[in-house]
Formats: sequence, C-alpha cells, structure tokens
Amino acid sequence: MKLTGNWRMISATNVSASGETLSTAGYNASSWYATTVPSTVLGTLINNGVYGGENVFVGTNYKSVPGLTNQTWWYRTEFTAGAGSQYWLKFNGIQSNADIYFNGTRIGSGTSNSFIPIEYNVTSTIRHGTNALAVRIYPPHDDLFNLSFVDWHEGPKDGGAGLWRDVLLRTASGAVGVRDPYVAITGITFPNPTACTVSARVLLDNGSGSAVSGVLKGGISKAGTRPIAFQQNVSLSGKESRWVTTSVAVPNPKLWWPYQLGTPDLYQLRVWFEIDGSESDSKTINFGIRKFEQYHTPDGMWGVKVNGNKILCRGAGYDWEIFSRYTHWRNKAEMGYLKMMGLNSLRFEGWNANDELYDICDHEGIFIMLGETCAWEHYNTAGPNGPANSTVTAMCEWQMREFRHHPSLAIWNHGSDVEPSYPQQNANNQVLDKYGFRGDSAVAKNVSLWACLDPAAWDGIKMEGEYNYMPPKYFWEGADQDFGGGAWGFCAEQGPGVILPEYESLVKFIPSGSLWPTDSVWDYHTSPYANVAPKGGLDITKAGIDKRYGISSSVQEFCQKAQLSQYESMRAQYESYSAFKSRASRPATGVYMWMLCDAQPGMFWNMFDYYMKPNSATFATQKACAKTLHVSYNYTDSSVWINNESHGSYSNHKVSARVYNFDLTLKYSNEMIIGTIAANASLPALTIGNVSGLSTTYFIRLQLKNASGAVIDDNIYWYSTQTDSFNFGNHGNDGCEVTRYADLMMLNNLPTNGNVTISGLKTACDGVETATISLQNISGSNLAFFMRAEVTKGLNGQEVVPVYYDDNYITLWPGESKTITAKYATADLRAQTAYLRVSGFHVTQKSGPIPSGRPALTP
Repeated sequence: MKLTGNWRMISATNVSASGETLSTAGYNASSWYATTVPSTVLGTLINNGVYGGENVFVGTNYKSVPGLTNQTWWYRTEFTAGAGSQYWLKFNGIQSNADIYFNGTRIGSGTSNSFIPIEYNVTSTIRHGTNALAVRIYPPHDDLFNLSFVDWHEGPKDGGAGLWRDVLLRTASGAVGVRDPYVAITGITFPNPTACTVSARVLLDNGSGSAVSGVLKGGISKAGTRPIAFQQNVSLSGKESRWVTTSVAVPNPKLWWPYQLGTPDLYQLRVWFEIDGSESDSKTINFGIRKFEQYHTPDGMWGVKVNGNKILCRGAGYDWEIFSRYTHWRNKAEMGYLKMMGLNSLRFEGWNANDELYDICDHEGIFIMLGETCAWEHYNTAGPNGPANSTVTAMCEWQMREFRHHPSLAIWNHGSDVEPSYPQQNANNQVLDKYGFRGDSAVAKNVSLWACLDPAAWDGIKMEGEYNYMPPKYFWEGADQDFGGGAWGFCAEQGPGVILPEYESLVKFIPSGSLWPTDSVWDYHTSPYANVAPKGGLDITKAGIDKRYGISSSVQEFCQKAQLSQYESMRAQYESYSAFKSRASRPATGVYMWMLCDAQPGMFWNMFDYYMKPNSATFATQKACAKTLHVSYNYTDSSVWINNESHGSYSNHKVSARVYNFDLTLKYSNEMIIGTIAANASLPALTIGNVSGLSTTYFIRLQLKNASGAVIDDNIYWYSTQTDSFNFGNHGNDGCEVTRYADLMMLNNLPTNGNVTISGLKTACDGVETATISLQNISGSNLAFFMRAEVTKGLNGQEVVPVYYDDNYITLWPGESKTITAKYATADLRAQTAYLRVSGFHVTQKSGPIPSGRPALTP
C-alpha cells in the first residue's frame, strides 16, 4: 500500500526528540506542517502558506525565499498494517540522504542518490496495530546524481529535499514476495504477426531465513482472447532473491501502437507464488506487444521504427513541477494536451519521477524517450576511455527494473549534452541486455554531435538548438545548413526559448506595476539559465515581435502580437520536419520541443502555461501535427507540401493554393490532383513561385480535399514581400543572426470586424462536457483574423482548464463559418455556467452562455 496521507513535516531545528521517540506510535506531531507523500520540503511549506503560499511565484517573490539546504527535516506518519507474513518498507526516492526510524528502531541510514530506491524487511518490527515511521532528511549539497533542473530554470531553494517519490509498504501473506515483473518480446515478424514469444521475468524474494519450495504461476490475458497460463517449480534458500524467467507463445498478438498509427492494445500479466497450495504473494502489470528499433538513413541520420514501420518522432521534453507536486489532474492534463497537439512522444531527461505518467502513456499510445541527464555525465572528464561510474550503472538498472514493463518506454539515450565514456555505455548496455531492452526497444549511443567524445562515433542525433526565437523561414532554410537548427536528422531538443502565455495567465505572476513596459520582472521570468543571463531570451523574442509586427503600446497588444509570432514559429518547426522526412539527402527523422510544460509560472520552454491554459504555441503545434494528412507551406521556395503520417496510402486528393493581397484580392490560385500519397511519406505538391503585384503583407491559403471533395485540412499563412533572411555564418546554440525581418506591420491596419456571430451547444457524458462552437464572419468585406475561442467559467470568467479543442486561432474570410469542438470536465467549471468567449486580432470580443443541446446535423 502507498503511504500517501497522514504525514507531518518540520525542521529538525524545532525538534529535540530522538528518532526513536518520533517513531513511537502516539507521539504528538499535530503542530507540524501537514503534508502528503510524495512531497518536497519547500512544496510542503508553500502548501501550508509559508513564504506567501502560491504568491511565491508572483513577481520576484521567490528571490526572498531563503536557502533551506543548511538544515535537516523530519517527516513522520502513522499507519495500520494489514495481515501478512512478510513486510517490506520501500522508499522509491529520497532527496538526498536520510535516517529512517520505524516503531522506535533505527532501520536504515543514508541513500546512495535520489534515484535508486531503498527497501527494508520490517517483518520483525512491524505491528498489527498502529505503526509509526519517522524519516530525517538531509538536503543535497550538489546536483550530482540528485534531482536537478540543471540550467532549465532557477531551482528549488531546498535542493528538492524530501520524499519525492512514493513510500510503500509491501506485504506477502507467505514467505516469498513477488517483485518487478516485466516481459520481453521476441520472435515477432511484420507486417502481419501470427505469433510471438513473451518472456515473463519476475524477482522472487524469500524474506524468511528458511529454504522454501513452491510454484511460480502466471497468466496472460486480454479481453477477447484466450487466457494463457504457465507455471514453474522454484526452490529458494533462506533470504535468497532470484530472477525467474518463463517463456510462452502468444498466438495472433494484438499490437501496441502509438495512437496515430493504431490502437495501443494492452495485455495483462498476473504472476503469483504458491507454497503448499497457498498464494504467498502476487503482482499484476499491463504490458504491450510491440517492437521499437533504431535505423540509420544512408547519410547517417538516426531514426526509429515501430512494429516494422518508420515513424517520425514528434515530441517534447517533460519538465517536472518545481516542488514535485504531482497530481492525477495535472498528469492527465499534460498528456491530454500532448495528444491534442498531435505529438506522439515524451522525453524524460534523467528523472524517472511521476510514475503515473508511464501508465497514462501506456493507455494513450504515447511513447517515451528515457535516459541520462547531462548533469550525470559531468563525472567523466577522461575522454572515450574514461571510467564507468557504478552509481550511473545502478541508476540505469533501477530504471529498467521499475519501468521496463511499460510498452510506452521505447527509447533509451546513453547521454545528453555530453557523451558518456565508452566503458559507461558498455556498462549500461549490459544492464539493458540483462532486461532484454535492446531486443525490442531503441537505444541511442549519444545525443549530440558537438558534444561527442569521438565525432566519428556520432549516432546521428543532434541537439544544437535553436534555444531562442527564430522566424518561421529559418526551420525550412536551415535544413540545408551544416549546423543543427534546421529541419534535418533527429533533434533531441530545440525550441524558441521564450513562449509568452496569454494575457489572462500573464497577470497571475507579473504584478500590475511591472506589466508594461517590460522590465526586470519579465527578465526574471524569461530566463532559461537560472538568471545567469536573464535578458537574452526576452530581448531576442521581443525584437522579433517588434520588428516584424511593430512596436506595441500596451501589454495587451504585445501579448496578442506574441501569440501571432510564436504561432508562426512553432508551426514551422514541426511542419518542416514533417515535410522533409522523405528527403533523399539529410532527411528529418525526429524533433522534440524543449519543453512541453513549465516547472513554475514563467515565459520560457513550454507549449502551454503552468496554469494549464493553452496558447498559440499549443494550437500551432496542433495545426502542424494533429491531422493524419496535412498540407504546409515552405517559406524558402514557396513550395506546398503534403505529409501523410499514417501507414496507409491515399489516392486522388486535391491540393489548392491561393494567395491574397492584404485587401483580400485574389492574386494567385492553383489546384492539383495528387494521384497517390504514399504511406508514411511526404511530397511537394506544387510551387507557388513569384506572384507579382503583392502588397507588403499578404495571405496564403492552402487546402487539402479528399477524393469526395471534402476539405480535410485548411492552413492559413501571413507573410511579406520582405522576407526574413539570416547570416548562417554567425550561428550558435542560442540563435542565428537575423539580418532582415519580414514586414508584417500592415496587419495593424486590419479593419475592426464586429460582424462575427458566435453560438454554442453542449452535451455531457460521464462528467465530461463537449461544446460545439460555431463561428461565422457575416462581414461582406473584412477578414476575421486569428480568432481565439474560449470556454469560460461564467461570463467574463477564466478559461476552464484543461480544455481540449480540435482547432483554435481561426481565420475566416468574409461570409465563411467554421465549427469546432471543446471538451472539458464538468468539475473544472467549479459549479459555474459554461460561457463562450471569442476575440481576435482586430475582431471585437463577444461572449454568451453555452446551453445544453445537440447541434443540428449538416449535410
């Protein structure tokens, strides 16, 4: 059972009692801070209103929080144990060292690092009544092998100290415990597998001092298939722990697929150990039958296959909440947004926290890239033949033990930023082979070309940025350059650095006195490097906005222009990789945005904000990635591309391209029928070329229709006869010199459009409401540009979050209409009425209630 609630915490400076006393049932700790586990010291303090509670994130308040690593902290709980024969107390993660007391006895001291669980057999000290547990936490004094945000943002002032992962009481009714089962899949062939071999492996732990003989039994089941049973006789000596493997054949396996390619089918494995016919202990896991593997293109680009099919990895890096306050609500929201955006993968750098995310990814068909963080490689300065570190190897083993059974765990990276030594890679590979990981999953030797110990050993993965704003043309044009920022190869991380939230979220952490003009408070919240160089990111981003869209006179105007700017850039980042995946030379095989989410309220490295409110980066990514078939525009040569993200082909689709002057005069129109769109491929459909007589700012509209004539994709761009240009000779991780910005300032002269009508209807099922939102531009001459629809909590209330739209930031030509949907939990309305709010760039804001009902069917 998880020991989650009923915890208390306090600074050890405020306690004189010994650990033996504190771990005695009935000790009065009512004056301590109430908390739950997992939790960190500072997270507990913030939750109890210390340092201003959640206001700690407002302005520069966090700067005033003192360092908390110069003292130790007590955690304490009481619980009642169930009936059993053997008991183990397990700590999945302690930051960073601890003294542990249980029922008046010291049972352990210290941990090797924050990532390797520690466990104690407490059969001799447990009580059938009330049990008391006290843990004295020693905060870390360096980041090596501990929780660390590295250079991602300013870290927690307590060093992340605390019980940051679950504390578990494991019980066996008999002498033998069943631990850490997982499966390895072999003997599977594609494309139509008729059978495979599932090797089920489990650790049997004899907690008693006497030899035990029994039977390991198991069953593999899945709804709609015949259960498969197996058993094996096993004898264990006293206190012996041993891995036992049993292999069985599974006929006609149902495959686990990433959600865009198929169904993430899951099987269930239950294993148990019987002694004299009685069950001693059991364990149940879900698993998937799938095969991930790496491949290399002819010119050395690293890529990934799943179930025999090449897949373009489109994902984002995960950033943990700064105080490790993981909740089911936040986990579901973050993974819900990832799927809404059409991304298929999540990258963890180093940390293996937040176990529920793996379960969600299993069920949702999202695959995970796991591996080392750059902080763990700093121990090695001796080059390719430097030493292996036993702690790193042990961490690799524990990640395999705890997460190997998840079908979502697909890729292992040996390194990030700095390549580990070859002996370390070999040591890790021995661990991966021990758990059969390299047989059905992908393994990357190293991540970055520029950080390779031996460039000749580069594995075809890059991470040279960009880490600051770049205009959209950069990603397309950079594909033919030698540095890492363009759309080629496999990029483990890149992104614009600064992503501005919408105004509604901005005012939650920027105080009114600093809202405009931007000042040092903005700088503080836009530094990705722990405020070492706080102005760089904001200055670069603001320059791009000001020079392309014009200088703003208010914070509201600046926020709106920022949404325009980052929509262009984020969409181009993913579209260019999708388009160039089929290139014969330097193809694109994968790209990960750095990062998916913010650890704290801020304006950098996120695709939706800390408060779970989506912004234009969210919807730009959705536009680029969510559709199976997508049409996009190459800013470099005006070509129009079609991307097919499925493993099925399509015939007789029609692509159209139209170019409009600023006054909406049609200046160019072309259509082309595409005979075949091959599976998992991209192709250039047509080239617009030079269009004469264009206004400085103009509009491009692309549409893709299926063989029946229905529009299946619609994509609108705004660009300029003055194009963005770059000095690719002056390039670094944090930016490429922009020698000229596109001139999009005519957008400021768009006529105000008050002639947009809005309506909505909602239905409810199992606590989830679906709102159908209709927008119509009834103006006869004016564009309804870049409109944002929101479902709000009451009239003029905050947007309900999380909320999942199928499209947003919408542009309508005169007389056009569009219908979109939004899904959200009724509970997240907080007992308020759902309202619809719509506004846009020079579009008058309108609001209205969303009544219950079903929309009329349209032909």
